[in-house]
Amino acid sequence: MEALQDGLIEGEDERQKYFQIMYQETLQMSCLIDDLMDLIKLEKKEVSLFKTAVDLREVIKKVAFLFHHEADEKQTSIEIHVLDDLPQIYADRHRVVQILKNLLHNAVKFTDQGTIKMMAVPDGKYVKVQVADTGMGIPQNDLERIWERFFKGDRVRSKNNKGSGLGLAIVKQLVELHQGKISVESELGKGTVFTLWLPVIDGITNEVKTGNSFSPHTHE
Repeated sequence: MEALQDGLIEGEDERQKYFQIMYQETLQMSCLIDDLMDLIKLEKKEVSLFKTAVDLREVIKKVAFLFHHEADEKQTSIEIHVLDDLPQIYADRHRVVQILKNLLHNAVKFTDQGTIKMMAVPDGKYVKVQVADTGMGIPQNDLERIWERFFKGDRVRSKNNKGSGLGLAIVKQLVELHQGKISVESELGKGTVFTLWLPVIDGITNEVKTGNSFSPHTHE
């Protein structure tokens, strides 16, 4: 900005390069602030969900579409495997989109010339969703720490990827706020699978009627 203000950048093409850098850095800062505010509110229990019946199949297709161009640039394909009659979930649609965008963003970031699969199947009172990639994987000693705020493992440093280290911390908080569960499995050089369970709307209704508490299935 100082170079532009002082007239040190000559030529429109060169100025446009600087404008692009400024735009990208501003965008990254804006995203960081949004993530920080989200996480602070989540940890203080100040986030309220607007839960309705959500068509998860439609949400998955929308989120996948958003990342197709970025994946294509890395010669990576995004596959969707979802049943046509998948039960609706009881959730905040905006927050479910946020969860899946974070997971798919990571999958695309760490996968080159590979495949990413987004899958969803009924699992009792839940819908089990998986985002599986054939990317670089996560070291075993990092798996328990990826949910921590600002944590960045070796795979991030080695590829010099930018990121706040807040995405997965937010994802975990949002899933738990939906009374769901999330887990991760990974192997270096082979890929990573994130699995999450979100309650179906019928399951929630039945639990309220009977007065029973519920918890996600523990089996993978």
